Amino acid sequence: LALYGFPFQLFVNFLYKPINVILNYLIDFKIVIYFPTLNIIFVILFYLLIILLAYFIYIKHKPFIKIAILSLVTSILIISIPFKNLISEEVVFINVGQGDATLIRKKETTILIDTGGLKYLDIAKESLIPFFKKKQIYNIDALITTHDDFDHNGGVTSLIENFKIKSLYINIKFNELIVGDITLYNLNRYESLWSEDNDSSLVLYFNILNKDFLVMGDAPIKIEKEIINNNKKFNVDVLRVGHHGSKTSTSDEFIKFISPDVAIISVGKNYYGHPNNDVIKILKQNNVTIRRTDKEGSITYFLYKI
Repeated sequence: LALYGFPFQLFVNFLYKPINVILNYLIDFKIVIYFPTLNIIFVILFYLLIILLAYFIYIKHKPFIKIAILSLVTSILIISIPFKNLISEEVVFINVGQGDATLIRKKETTILIDTGGLKYLDIAKESLIPFFKKKQIYNIDALITTHDDFDHNGGVTSLIENFKIKSLYINIKFNELIVGDITLYNLNRYESLWSEDNDSSLVLYFNILNKDFLVMGDAPIKIEKEIINNNKKFNVDVLRVGHHGSKTSTSDEFIKFISPDVAIISVGKNYYGHPNNDVIKILKQNNVTIRRTDKEGSITYFLYKI
């Protein structure tokens, strides 16, 4: 319009300033609706509805237009409301690079064990919070750190500042913790052996999805030996391997004692040689399936429970 001359140029310049002020004000409001990953069948049905709506509008068939619009609105509401979370359970070993973060969710109850932590970015803002919102999780009932290492608790401060956390268990030692319908048992109760942070790492056992899980934190071999000496043999379905696959954890004796079906190694690019070749060898010799977050990304176990 400004090309046509004097009155339009002034008019456009006049409009520019208030529009710019309004846009700069609105940019601070982050209005977002988070949708979960959609099933391919739902996607196909959704686009079929859009095609049908366009066809009914073309033939001017008003009753079917109303039905199609109602169906589209209903489908959008269904996927935007966290209905799936109300009838399901899951355990997610979140890919946080070189670090640990384990999400446990049983219907509306949600627990996060460790947060990961990277020096060059805010792991909470860049990874954890977007991940939770994509899964339509808007608060954490309990945030637990296994011990005081940055690759396990580096996201705590930012997560507390930017997300809803109901209860905090930061470097708190306990024998048993009940959160909603989820019970966590700490198997590392050997304070006389705690000479450094890794020695005091929580070792958390819990049952969910009809499976037994064991999260080792960074507990070393001497703690594994005490668990063997002070407990009857028990089997684990899914083991979160200690200390990212370091040779300081995951002894052959311990793997034979708990007989895991699957071993999860939470690891990223590192200079420590994680996971150690000897650990990989021990797991393979005991016929344990190895899964790694650096190769698969976040690893999820999921089940509908009505």
